[in-house]
Amino acid sequence: EMSASLVGSEMCIRDRNTPLEYFLVGDVTSWADKSAKCMLYPQGDKKYAYTTDFTKTENGVQTAGNLKIWLGADIGNWDNCYGAESDGDNAVSGKLVSVNAGAIACPEVGKFYKLEVDFSTNEYAWTELTDQAPKSYTHISLIGEYND
Repeated sequence: EMSASLVGSEMCIRDRNTPLEYFLVGDVTSWADKSAKCMLYPQGDKKYAYTTDFTKTENGVQTAGNLKIWLGADIGNWDNCYGAESDGDNAVSGKLVSVNAGAIACPEVGKFYKLEVDFSTNEYAWTELTDQAPKSYTHISLIGEYND
């Protein structure tokens, strides 16, 4: 089943089964508000996640990274971002709001966390990764018939 909507002067057509695109903006993106860099990964019906070390380092000082969330069509519009009820909230879970949204802060500095967001309940939760030394890759490849 397909749906169509008008976004600005562009017509957007999408399969109703295709998940919406949500992006992080915050310390992980240097608060860049004009580009989509860190897309949340769909986990199921209206559930998304992103895993990384959210720590912010500035002038040699580490602090817990802050973030907000945008729907892809709303990137750059601060009035339409999702965040915490209280700015800088570093609780391990909380309510997600879209009016007067404050920054969501990672609970701990220097640790890998998975941020899980559920837009059906408007809640978020942080889960500390058990493996705090995940494998890092300098190159990856996609293999398939589109490669010549």
